[in-house]
Amino acid sequence: MLHELTLFTTKSGRLPMLVQRFRDETLPARRPLGGTFRGAWTAEFGKLNTMFVIWEFADAADLHGTATTLGQNAEWVAHTRSLTPLLDEVKGVQTFLLKPFRDIARRYDENRLYDFRIYDIQPFHADEYAQHFAEVMPIREKHSKNYCIWTSLAGNAHRIVHLWGYDDVEQRLQVRNAVAAEPEWKAFVAKVFPLIVKQRSSLLRPIPNLIER
Repeated sequence: MLHELTLFTTKSGRLPMLVQRFRDETLPARRPLGGTFRGAWTAEFGKLNTMFVIWEFADAADLHGTATTLGQNAEWVAHTRSLTPLLDEVKGVQTFLLKPFRDIARRYDENRLYDFRIYDIQPFHADEYAQHFAEVMPIREKHSKNYCIWTSLAGNAHRIVHLWGYDDVEQRLQVRNAVAAEPEWKAFVAKVFPLIVKQRSSLLRPIPNLIER
């Protein structure tokens, strides 16, 4: 299983227009062309003016086949190019190829707020970090549920990406305090902290009225 995460960064004030077009035009046109839609969010804090979209593929052959189909579909190419005036000239579109450390087990809209985190890890230690994370997950998920944990396969291969769902900002703060008090979590942090080079976080909201296939 592979996931393709794409970040669309718009010019200031253009994000609502991009979201509307994604809902009305992009998603209906894209779905029949391959892959499985797994969720779309917009950033409330962190990477502002950004829409996050995840597609799922069975394997690399499925991903490659879909990319070929998209590139050869004249209507799709014309549609994507029509979005260019909405996008930031520098950041525009960024795509990450991710390998889920475990399967997604939830709908993207089960919560009202999501904490999206990117951790850059010491070279060749991303899998080690992910394994420690998997071991402590039962303790962590006593307090809030994980959407997915990924390791990066392209771009920066020494990267961990994870996504957590919350009801609101207050619950997120309460959970973080409760998790920090867990002895097993403290032991986990002691193991992985030396492996982390850089941490980034954005708070996301799911785009409403989208239905997973």
